[in-house]
Amino acid sequence: HRALLLPEVVAAILNTGSDEPGLLYNCLFVNHLFLEEARRILWSTCDSFTGVHPDIQDLGTMVLRDDIGPYRAQVYANLVRELSFHYDNTQIDQTSWHSVLCQLEFPQLVSVSFWETDHGAALNTEAIILHYAKSNLRQLSVDGCVPLSDHFFDRMASLCSKLNYLLLHPFKVTASSDSVVRMLKRMPNIGSVDLERGFEEVFSLKMLEVIASYPNLNQAVLPYVQDDDLLAIQADAEKRWFPKLRYLYISATAESLRIFRQIVPGIEAIGLKNHEMGRTNDVLISASGFRQLTSFTAQLNSSTVIHGDELLQLAQGCPGLEELKIG
Repeated sequence: HRALLLPEVVAAILNTGSDEPGLLYNCLFVNHLFLEEARRILWSTCDSFTGVHPDIQDLGTMVLRDDIGPYRAQVYANLVRELSFHYDNTQIDQTSWHSVLCQLEFPQLVSVSFWETDHGAALNTEAIILHYAKSNLRQLSVDGCVPLSDHFFDRMASLCSKLNYLLLHPFKVTASSDSVVRMLKRMPNIGSVDLERGFEEVFSLKMLEVIASYPNLNQAVLPYVQDDDLLAIQADAEKRWFPKLRYLYISATAESLRIFRQIVPGIEAIGLKNHEMGRTNDVLISASGFRQLTSFTAQLNSSTVIHGDELLQLAQGCPGLEELKIG
């Protein structure tokens, strides 16, 4: 049919069945048009967990092969839009391919993820992460990496201004709070931010102010925020903080939640991570003030005491509550 001579028609057909294992690979052998479109879709993602697309090892092996090499492998790297490093199904540590893949550039990359255990995370260095931090990057997830310095945050501030999703879990942040603030200020499009681990020692009022002022922020996963910092932004009545925040995951006291309720009452999901804090009683009573709450989960210290009337007050105060998990 003549329609099969049109790239957009072929692309639509292949996209429809792209989740079917083997389909894209078989389409490489139909004709030149199917080859081009199938290759583009096939290599748009480099992640072994999809079961359909190539993975890190496939691309790295191309670089090392004498009959292919970096020059030819770059043709495929040019197509990659999503890149994910983790342990694949055969338990091969994909961080071992970092030095090989750094011979390639990824001009179309919009999403890169480093999902590693503590063992592999040591190989996620600043230089490695920055290699993939391009100007068109939209999503960056780093679940474990070496300590991050001022140099890293200063470079990120100039590279990734279009990010809308940021997850950073370094072993530690050795940079100053001001360096982190400068980076966050250059990322005004953030819709989801996760700085839960590694930032405990540098998290400051200025960082909170920048995050709270993001116009599109829908989800925040933060370390413990001092009550005084929350009171400081609450006192600034001229600004509307957290205008679109709906999902909040944080370590918090009952007083912290009470202040949050005054600042952003429309939160729909709260996840408390208080297992490393001391006794945090009355958090359910404070949470009951979020009238639009649909989900409340809490990891509490074993010394925390919860009474039945607190559960009743939470249920009565949040009529739309659908999920309740306390451990």
